[in-house]
Amino acid sequence: MSMLVLDLQEKHIQTLERAAHDRGRSINEVVAALVDTITVQENFDASYDVTSDPLYTIQARDAVAPADLSRNADYYLYGAGQ
Repeated sequence: MSMLVLDLQEKHIQTLERAAHDRGRSINEVVAALVDTITVQENFDASYDVTSDPLYTIQARDAVAPADLSRNADYYLYGAGQ
């Protein structure tokens, strides 16, 4: 199982919480049921192997970067005086 993190508007969070509560299910179960419904309605190809997708197989590259890059990103992007 994989973890999925969603950034939702408050109204959508409340809708999910209410739907889960009304059905006596967890939010995870409600979202999974919605995905299953979309899969059936859209006739998705269940045999599609995402691991063969070129975007899925992109390899990360190690790059040399300054140790303080995260703290001083603006300096590195825009230069001194910004």
